[in-house]
Amino acid sequence: MTKHINLRLKQRGFKTGDIEDIFEYGECIGRNKIKMTNKATKKRRKELTESLCKIKREIQRVDRLCGSTLVVCDDSFVTIYH
Repeated sequence: MTKHINLRLKQRGFKTGDIEDIFEYGECIGRNKIKMTNKATKKRRKELTESLCKIKREIQRVDRLCGSTLVVCDDSFVTIYH
């Protein structure tokens, strides 16, 4: 990164990670410009929301399994109980 962009990051309240997000998810609006448009933002929000929903379901599943026991014998699952 150039000295110029480091200065602008600080002046304008951006974080280093913001550059990565704009670069990866933004839309090209010219030969050398990438903009985080409303369309790009909505698409990324949707992706993150879907990921969050999956994570929440996984957390619920793990909580539900708390205290469960699986009995295994000779590489076979014999029984399961709470």
